[in-house]
Amino acid sequence: MKYNVRLFLLCIVAAAFLFACGGDGGGGSAITTDAPSVTAITAGAVMYKRGATFTVTGQNLNKGITATAIGCSNLIEQQGGTDTSRSYSCVPFFVNPIVTISATTGATGLKQFSMTVPNPQVTIETSMGAIVVELRPDRAKLTVDNFLQYVNDGFYSNTIFHRVVTGFVVQGGGYSVNDQTTLKPTRDPIILEPPAATGLKNALGSIAMARTSTLNSATSQFYFNAVDNTSLDTTSGGYAVFGSVIKGMDVVKAIEAVAVDSNSWPISAVTIIFASQTSSL
Repeated sequence: MKYNVRLFLLCIVAAAFLFACGGDGGGGSAITTDAPSVTAITAGAVMYKRGATFTVTGQNLNKGITATAIGCSNLIEQQGGTDTSRSYSCVPFFVNPIVTISATTGATGLKQFSMTVPNPQVTIETSMGAIVVELRPDRAKLTVDNFLQYVNDGFYSNTIFHRVVTGFVVQGGGYSVNDQTTLKPTRDPIILEPPAATGLKNALGSIAMARTSTLNSATSQFYFNAVDNTSLDTTSGGYAVFGSVIKGMDVVKAIEAVAVDSNSWPISAVTIIFASQTSSL
């Protein structure tokens, strides 16, 4: 009897030992893992050609996670990432088509996130008020990218509207406010994207590139159509429209009404204080 009790107690102790060590009594062992997992991918402000930021959150993110981006170039991981949160940046180069961010470990997909890049907007702050334009890189990418480069370089700060023709156009982007001298373009002329190809017309409120009689000669100067100018949509070339005014058309019309000299030059300077790419969100 005493022998049976001692044997019973010994079995209990042995079972307890196996449980504490992760044993299953059958020679197996408990399986643990520290593989990465992703609970969410979130995005900050998204602007065409200006960059986007997104954050991956989860567990064990320092165990071989990889981020990839479609439609977004120059993907860079930001410093300061932890095993539960990592941030990345990239530069969207398309609008409207969805930019896709994926997190993977090896060949295993963990999470996918999609974001739509809105059409870029530019605010032109003038001495007579602000004008906001929405640009169309989906239709006239070369022209939009050229204009945005001048905007983001600060080229248009302290320039003037040097040509105002009532019932026609308001033109600027090529003369300094200080001495009213011609500004030297900082970029090569661009290839014309004509209305016949883009479908963007020289209609009231549209913004287009000024050029010489040479088709591929546009650089920094642009104009607003103060009326419908169908004559500028010629099948032999025309003038490249790349966006339209979405706010401040009253400012454009006020500039159109200023007094000018015999060369269509405003008698009192109308200044572009600055132009900047602004979020549409």
